[in-house]
Amino acid sequence: MEHKRLAEQVDQLKELLINEQDFTRIKNRFFDISSRTPLVAESKRCKDEKLVVAMNLVAKQIANTNVKVMELLKYEAGSMLHGVFQLGSQLGSIFYFTDIDAGLMTVCDFSGTAVHSRISLAEADDEDDGMPTGDLPEAGDSRLLKPEDKLRMRRKLRERLERSRKKH
Repeated sequence: MEHKRLAEQVDQLKELLINEQDFTRIKNRFFDISSRTPLVAESKRCKDEKLVVAMNLVAKQIANTNVKVMELLKYEAGSMLHGVFQLGSQLGSIFYFTDIDAGLMTVCDFSGTAVHSRISLAEADDEDDGMPTGDLPEAGDSRLLKPEDKLRMRRKLRERLERSRKKH
């Protein structure tokens, strides 16, 4: 029964990642699940070089340095990678759903300030799928923050979620 409950909570987190605009709510839900369920116990250590590359791209934007992954785990039943990392003197957490190619990376400093970044490893194809493409924006560039981009990204993530459900 506990396994079924965990799977349901992970699915709810996936929905929240796609639909919620407040990244703090998403992060808090992830922490609730990881601290109050057997998520960590049911996960296995893993490596994912592509995810680390994506994390480093974000880290360069935040702190002009790379992450040091302290632990990365895989929860197979939920197609989920999750873990903790260090970014300079700051600590961070990540969770990433491989079936929808989306996740959330959070870096916290010791004052309690958090920086969140929704990430994806999905490769852009030739057709316009509504996802912003190109290089990461420079600091202060709001290209990825336009409301129409956010709406297209959420629509695309919902489509990926629906395809993922049909496979299972």
